[in-house]
Amino acid sequence: QLSFPSMRSQGHRYRDVSAFMQMTLLRLAESSPAALFTGIDRLLARIGKSRGIKLRRALNQIRNRIPQEDLKLENLVEILSQKKGKILIFSTFRKTAEYLAARLSARFRRRPKVAWLSGQLSETKRLEVLRRFSPRAQGYASETGDIDILCSTDAISEGLDIQDAATLINYDLHWTPLRLVQRLGRLDRPTVEERRVSA
Repeated sequence: QLSFPSMRSQGHRYRDVSAFMQMTLLRLAESSPAALFTGIDRLLARIGKSRGIKLRRALNQIRNRIPQEDLKLENLVEILSQKKGKILIFSTFRKTAEYLAARLSARFRRRPKVAWLSGQLSETKRLEVLRRFSPRAQGYASETGDIDILCSTDAISEGLDIQDAATLINYDLHWTPLRLVQRLGRLDRPTVEERRVSA
């Protein structure tokens, strides 16, 4: 169980933000070790060295307890080894998308080829990654694309066609079910040929 002392919050005289911190850290921990490390580092930087000694101690204890072995990643690798075709993996956090792409690339070496995408990439870079992952949906019918697995944030969960992929994996769940439907909508598009989409 996580417990945090009250701390001063900007715009309020005193406000207990411990429940919000717990919820945020739990969402980051559920996503990936990389997301949790980044979240803790940001919180530590925000509170500074001169205040919040108890809070800093609590955050450092959590940081030191993060296990080296990532069982969630191992389960994903097992699922991916049984799938064929292009696979789209959605995560809420950019750090998790980067982490997954790096770990999966190291695990699979040559094939399947893995890339990541987030809203922080330039529009040109995003379009290039999408063309390489889902060329037919982007209007490049003669290409097959060299990216087999795309790890992405919700930056592409609306308004884009990515139906070259037939499998969608929600690596972490969004707090609203509507977002999950939007994610699935990237793959489940009207097409000429009959196709199956697994999520």
